[in-house]
Amino acid sequence: RPEEVWSASRPYLTNVDSMEAEPLRIVKTYTFTPEALFHKLDISESPRPLTEQDFLVISRTTAGRLRHVRILGKGFLATELRAKLGLASTDIEWSVSPHQVVFKTYGNGHAVGMSQYGANDMARNGYTYEQILQHYYPGTRLTFLADKT
Repeated sequence: RPEEVWSASRPYLTNVDSMEAEPLRIVKTYTFTPEALFHKLDISESPRPLTEQDFLVISRTTAGRLRHVRILGKGFLATELRAKLGLASTDIEWSVSPHQVVFKTYGNGHAVGMSQYGANDMARNGYTYEQILQHYYPGTRLTFLADKT
């Protein structure tokens, strides 16, 4: 839901199936040392070995992605964490060891609106642009504006 990503509802945006033929084709991993993580997250204390307790999920979106997390005692919106760490998406898992944390992301983006990969896959499977737009923006209507020349 848009309000889970941008804090405001947008009636034309809803969570729908991405329609991606290979949803796991966009899996990325990112590895951070404690020093890099403390720096990127603007944590003022000195870097130290990491523990599982340093990484907590506070809430998830209705699509199942992270919404709020607490990392190293500091709260973040998942969209903020994504931006600070340069992650591809808010569909995030992590594994922690004392000397590094590995974030794994699935997909690309925030799971609201049109999936570029899914729309491309739909087009390759013969869907028209009208069908693609109707899938991603249900309840909307396409209209054509008159040429004003």
